[in-house]
Amino acid sequence: RERRIADLRAEQAAIEERISQIAEEIDNLWIGHTLLVEDAVRRIEREHPEGWSPRPVLGYRWWDLRPEGLFGVVVRWEQPELSATCRANGVEDDEVPHTDGRCGHPPCGIYASKQVHRLLSEFAAGVPYGFAIGLVEMSGKVVEHEHGYRAASARVVALAVSGAANTVLTDDPELIGRIFAEPWVIRSFPERRPSTWQEIHDEVEQYLMDQAWRRSQWTLASQNE
Repeated sequence: RERRIADLRAEQAAIEERISQIAEEIDNLWIGHTLLVEDAVRRIEREHPEGWSPRPVLGYRWWDLRPEGLFGVVVRWEQPELSATCRANGVEDDEVPHTDGRCGHPPCGIYASKQVHRLLSEFAAGVPYGFAIGLVEMSGKVVEHEHGYRAASARVVALAVSGAANTVLTDDPELIGRIFAEPWVIRSFPERRPSTWQEIHDEVEQYLMDQAWRRSQWTLASQNE
């Protein structure tokens, strides 16, 4: 029995040594896995700038409709395309919008919301006209936040303009360009508007959401080809 105990202890020692060897192999495999992942991340970062996307990111923008033009929070948009600059240095560069805090608050970039309803609730609660909301394609570097995005560039692909006499809904690039250059052009359209501010909001929201859905479906179909 003593010899049997000695034999079992020898077997136990051999098993524990083998367990230790296997555990060391697992640790080495994880180290190798981590190095491979880090190498892949560095390669992707070299090939693509931060926030790079192979397709434009869709979002919603708000503008005040004034006789002299369509105004965002900071500047007038004279055309349906805009590239961001950083107020801290006033120049365009590949890192705009910045994510390192150098801009101060609010950080730079062209802002867009993920939800058109959020824009209507924040900027036009109870307001029937005097605003424009557009569906924009954001490109270049795009930084995602909880409720929206900041982008290097944005282009308006669909526009809803609520004037004093009518509501204009369009995805015609030529007409969109004319509205940004000369917003009073909407006065030439026949008077057409729902009777209440809520109906106006619902029409604008539904139109822009439909436009976003249509473009998203086209993108998904393109990916599958």
